[in-house]
Amino acid sequence: MLNRFDGAAGRRLRIDALTSQKIVAGNRALAEELADRVKLRSIGPGEILIEQGGSDNAIYLVLAGTVNIVVNGRVVGRRAPNDHVGEMAAVVPAQKRSATVEAKRKFCSTKRMVKPSFLSRAMVWPIC
Repeated sequence: MLNRFDGAAGRRLRIDALTSQKIVAGNRALAEELADRVKLRSIGPGEILIEQGGSDNAIYLVLAGTVNIVVNGRVVGRRAPNDHVGEMAAVVPAQKRSATVEAKRKFCSTKRMVKPSFLSRAMVWPIC
């Protein structure tokens, strides 16, 4: 699944997928910049993407599949393609992760963007 995003043709698909992300808000120039900065990852059902209480600060953009948002062992929400998870840990890095995020479907491709990259892009491309 991930190999379709490789190479020149894959870059075009990455840009298209990123342009449709809610957090990118249709900004193609931002999507083009992010396409070269983010890392692709695929996880299987039940695999953990973010652990509640964790101190990491990566943001994940859901490209395909569905993830469950789990707080204290209880599913409280779901995120699907074009959604993002983990943004609060990048905005407030001293705050621990408030929820676990786990894959619900067989494949969930995500884009990973760490705090410095997120903050530098937010300064250049504010969405508010």
